[in-house]
Amino acid sequence: MSELSGRTGWQAIDLLLEQGTGEELDGMRRDVDADPLRALEVADTVEFLDRMRGLEVEASREFPFRMREVVARATRRAWSRPRPRTLTERLTPLVAVLSAAATVAVMWLVEPLRREHRVTPSERACAELPGPASSPATQQRGDVLDAEQAAWQSAVEQMRHRLGQEVAPRLREAFERGLQEAQDPLAQWLEPRNAMMLLRIDHELRASSAVREQALLRHGNLAAVDERVQLLADELAAALFDEPLGGDIVDGAHATRFGTTVMERVQTLAYSVRALVGAGSSRERAAALRHGGDRLAAVTPQLHGEALAIALSALTEVTAVTGDHFALVQQAGARLVDEVLRADGENWGRHRPDLLSMRVSAGGLGEAGRLLAWLPAFGVDAPRCALVRNLVLGQLRDLRDQGQERPEVLAAMLYGLGDLLQEGERERVLHSLRRWKLTRLAPDFVTVQQLAWARRPGELGFTRLQGELRQLGVLAAPTSLLERAAFCLCLSTNFAGYVGDLSGGPTQRRS
Repeated sequence: MSELSGRTGWQAIDLLLEQGTGEELDGMRRDVDADPLRALEVADTVEFLDRMRGLEVEASREFPFRMREVVARATRRAWSRPRPRTLTERLTPLVAVLSAAATVAVMWLVEPLRREHRVTPSERACAELPGPASSPATQQRGDVLDAEQAAWQSAVEQMRHRLGQEVAPRLREAFERGLQEAQDPLAQWLEPRNAMMLLRIDHELRASSAVREQALLRHGNLAAVDERVQLLADELAAALFDEPLGGDIVDGAHATRFGTTVMERVQTLAYSVRALVGAGSSRERAAALRHGGDRLAAVTPQLHGEALAIALSALTEVTAVTGDHFALVQQAGARLVDEVLRADGENWGRHRPDLLSMRVSAGGLGEAGRLLAWLPAFGVDAPRCALVRNLVLGQLRDLRDQGQERPEVLAAMLYGLGDLLQEGERERVLHSLRRWKLTRLAPDFVTVQQLAWARRPGELGFTRLQGELRQLGVLAAPTSLLERAAFCLCLSTNFAGYVGDLSGGPTQRRS
């Protein structure tokens, strides 16, 4: 307000809100009548308050979900403060006890309790009748729950015994931490659900070239990069209909004919589909995207371990943007979790599960961590997913402690499991990754993509990342279809790598 406000000790808002006694308010009104500057100040304040009354703030897309979460938590934690008891209420229990004691004394005096009671035949018959039995359905359900709990405890002990024989201290720590973590079940389902919703919205927004170019410029890249992304996406869409991806992807004859392994073919198909999702929706590429999703859906039931995680990671994106194959993702996701947590004579008996074996690449573990963060949105048990994510992170930590501080290990930790890293650990990993530039990691664009997508806007080193992405944009496209798809994802980082960034929602760091 004006200097006059400071000298008189009151402000215009005090008068408008009637903050003061009657005498003080009368004095304020006299000041207004006597001072034109004070009158103008009051008028300005009135106009300001009128404008503020019409101010509206549009709720974000996730506001209803957050409010539902707040209500659910408040309902669970609701409690009422007991009011102080009156003297009568305090004496009531004592009076009741004294009355009962007097009644027993009177009955004892008339000796009804000391008479020998003879059991009549009717009473004996009633005593021999069976008591009320629970329903067969209730008994069966209780037996099933008890059996499942006993089987799970047995599996936990077998896994703990196996990990005790392994030279994997970080994996053991992760297992115990995953068992002890108590998280909100609603939040475990709500956050992945919101991420899937934002992924679909972002994919639709990426259909606009103006939106893509704006995102590139906003984060510090070149708008011309989008031309390369769209050109690469068109090439990948055409390649999805070619023979190498059209036959049976897990057929041995197919592998011999084209000289590729099952893992390479799964990766090629998965990254090609993800590149189409990242580049944005297009009428020309819509058929190729659905065809690629159908091909993934056809081979997913035949896959296990790392190959299953990579295929499902792409299939979740297809399901999020098209709505297809929801039930398959749910079933295959539950199967992936069960493959890790099932304990029998082979699994956790003779060896670790396939996903935690030394054969799995660091990039595959990163994709598994990213996938497991999203599976609760498809109905897969959230605590079991969280336990497997902890085990995957423990495996990566063991690899790092064993001297394998390679860029693919560090990138996988940030890319798929960054939200699980302990305080300060993320900064140390980021500092270690500064030793490698994106262009020097080429042509391993799978690692480059994970490293680029793991960084957060505004994070230390993000500006340097944008400079490296600009240098990456002028490289020649690789000849391998897999690396070309990963290269396309690298170039689309600024508008595809941060879920929720285009739609204005909270940026999700699980993608």
